[in-house]
Amino acid sequence: MSLRSLYGDGWSAKPTNQREFQVLAALAELGDKGEAGTIYKATKSWAPELDIADVFITLERLVKRELLTRTEETYQATEDGSRALRRAHKEGKQLATASKEISQDASTETAR
Repeated sequence: MSLRSLYGDGWSAKPTNQREFQVLAALAELGDKGEAGTIYKATKSWAPELDIADVFITLERLVKRELLTRTEETYQATEDGSRALRRAHKEGKQLATASKEISQDASTETAR
């Protein structure tokens, strides 16, 4: 199925924000099925400032948006979730986010 939509928006996949993209990517890395703790561990390497509450909130938001399903403690990407992840890749979203500490170090180096 194509990523392009016939409805004028250009996409059949729903757009994601940065955190949603990271969670969907972590889930894809885990084989499109995983528990909140393993998803958190995968996303932590890309976003060091992330805490587990951020992951839980994002997972529940993705379930409500029907990009994920949940059974007991396991989350699984839906077809729409997989398309949303591909859309984010095509849009050029990056997994890693610069922390404030890293960006402050970079600006200090530039000023020298």
